[in-house]
This record gives sequence, C-alpha cells and structure tokens, in this order.
Amino acid sequence: AMSRKFLRSLTPLLISADFPLRNSILDVLDALAANDLSLLALAKILRELNATCEMEMGGLDYEKVFLAYDKVDVKFFYTMHEEHVLPILAVCIHDMTSEELILRQSASRLLASFIKFLGEILPGAQTLDNQWSKDRIDRTIRNFFFKNMGKAMKKEGAAKK
Repeated sequence: AMSRKFLRSLTPLLISADFPLRNSILDVLDALAANDLSLLALAKILRELNATCEMEMGGLDYEKVFLAYDKVDVKFFYTMHEEHVLPILAVCIHDMTSEELILRQSASRLLASFIKFLGEILPGAQTLDNQWSKDRIDRTIRNFFFKNMGKAMKKEGAAKK
C-alpha cells in the first residue's frame, strides 16, 4: 500500500522534476525496493534511464540511458504491472522535452512500443496476469498519457520539434 501511494506521487514528479530531484526520488524508490521486491525491476530501469556520467558532475550518461531505452520494448511491458509502467512513461514524457534530439527520439520509440503493447492486449484486454483491463487501459490513456503529453507539448521547446 505504501509503495502504491509513493508510485502515484512519484509519477507526476518524474515528468517535471529537474535532474537532482529525480535522483533523490530514485534514492527513495531504491530504499523502498529493498523492502518490496516487486519494485526492484522498476527501480533498476528508472535508475538506468536516469544514469549519471561519472566524468561530468550531474550529467546524463547517454550511453547507459540509451541502452536502458533499448531494453524497454513491447515484450518488456508484458512483464510490468500497470502502476510500474506509469513512472517509466513519466521519464519518457520528461525526455520528450529534452534539447537532445537523440534523447527525444529514444523516448518517442519507447512511447511507440507502449502504444503497440496496448494494441496487442486491447483485443483480449488482459495480459497473462490480468493486469490490464479495458478500463485500466482507457484510464491510463485519458488520465495519464493524453493529459501529460499535452502538457509536455505545450511547454516551450523541444517536445514541439
């Protein structure tokens, strides 16, 4: 229950938070994952999507970030619970506003994989563990995807490109 509440709070912050705040959020998630094993995969991929470069203080390690983006494909979404997917999508939406073209492209590919995943499961409206019902898919698209993508596209800068 505590983890679910944290994830609900975490997701909008990951869209708008600057890099130091995102790292602090991920530190808290890592601590929760130490006690809630269901969060381990999420904590790991979020840490990879926000990997820092040891040579540049506070800068992204683009190689690690791109490798993480490549891991998140249609098959990946079948392994994740709905509430674990939303923080990943939040990072993508954040990266859609980046000045870095390759980061925006990676985020776009991940979002396209998620849409393809939804297209695959929608006819049966459930994955193997019954995590995704038609209502949950509809809610995710309306209340998260459209709402937050719209905000990102209204922001000045890169998401419009």
